[in-house]
Amino acid sequence: MRSDVELDALTLLPEAEARRALGDRPLELTLLRPPYAALGVGVLRVLRIRRGASHPADAVVSYAEDLIAVPSTYAPLRMTVGYDNYERLN
Repeated sequence: MRSDVELDALTLLPEAEARRALGDRPLELTLLRPPYAALGVGVLRVLRIRRGASHPADAVVSYAEDLIAVPSTYAPLRMTVGYDNYERLN
């Protein structure tokens, strides 16, 4: 991730623009959607972005008998995205 990018500054940006700003940083994307069948209308935007991931900040991964520390800088960011509006499907 580029060091000049503040995560809070990415909120409400179009998702593609936020991904460009993050460079090649791994992401976990979650699409926020209504509890009914609908089509997303408008721009797909970043609603929330957080550090962290599925593992503790400095997870230890076991490969055979070797233990490898995985620094938190490699943990994916969790990005929640949603459309400007939703159109209900009948």
